Amino acid sequence: MMWMAVLTMVWACSSDDNGGTATFSSGLKPSWTVDWQYNDPAPSWKEPESTLFECSMDVLVELDDELLPYSTDADRMAMFINSECRGVSMRNVMANGRVYFLLHVKGTSEEAGSVLHLRYYCDSVNHLFMEDEIVHFTPNNVMDDTFQFVFSPIERSSKYPFYTQLVVMLPENLPFKLTEDDMMAVFVGDECRGICKANADMYPGWRGTVYKRWAEEEVEVRFYSADKKGIYNLSPKVVLNDYMKTYNASF
Repeated sequence: MMWMAVLTMVWACSSDDNGGTATFSSGLKPSWTVDWQYNDPAPSWKEPESTLFECSMDVLVELDDELLPYSTDADRMAMFINSECRGVSMRNVMANGRVYFLLHVKGTSEEAGSVLHLRYYCDSVNHLFMEDEIVHFTPNNVMDDTFQFVFSPIERSSKYPFYTQLVVMLPENLPFKLTEDDMMAVFVGDECRGICKANADMYPGWRGTVYKRWAEEEVEVRFYSADKKGIYNLSPKVVLNDYMKTYNASF
């Protein structure tokens, strides 16, 4: 779960003063995306027997823009207390194209305050996404903002159980003119692990989530310049071993 507040928070993070150079290769604008395809089997989640629980609550979950293109009617979302499934939902597509899951979560009065764990299975990419401690079991809750969430892949998934928020700072003097068609992405080998975007009105630098297989990984930043019509591979590579990281780019 990625809260909007994270996008505007103070980025107190470690920094890499790279002092390196970049290699350039001409080419068309790339179509960089994170490959969410994986091999998780479809889960067999089932609604719990209602007669076993005297309490319930409702949680409304919306898919974020990154997962929305992969959503199909075969998707499922479930809520758990410990490892026991307490609610299952199929997707609901609104007139505006947004996708929501309404979870009717069951429990006992003794379980009030228990931590709930969210699981989302995206069938088109065979991938299980997870969010722990999303909210606490609150019997007979009122459906207000406290129980309405936007779900993103940022927290954890079976393919990428770790992530780092990366900030890439560009130097003042660039060998090209910045345009709206420029792109920046982060790679491990040839595998795209995240897209960085610029929003000068909200914060300095280019920012994005880098998805990782391990807690510490070495990545390479690549920048596509529409002005120069080619890709800069930035050097040196950067080791991502923190929740947040700043990388000072050189060209």
